Amino acid sequence: MDLIDERFDLYVTKDGTGCTISNEFLGTEFDCSAGRGSIVRSGSGEFFALWEAGWSFLVEKFRGTGVLKKSMRQQGLLE
Repeated sequence: MDLIDERFDLYVTKDGTGCTISNEFLGTEFDCSAGRGSIVRSGSGEFFALWEAGWSFLVEKFRGTGVLKKSMRQQGLLE
């Protein structure tokens, strides 16, 4: 899992389902302007709230299955 994808915007459907608008996603025939959802811009307050909720969900799933302690974290260098 690569958590660096926060640099991309999100597409969120009306039922709350979301996906990252990655380069691979843009290469599909999916039409983000078809009115089935909206684009949430990376860096916005809404984006951060969704990212934080997703992170909390993931941590709880890892904790519940006993793999949280086995998870690796790689910290990038900030310069």
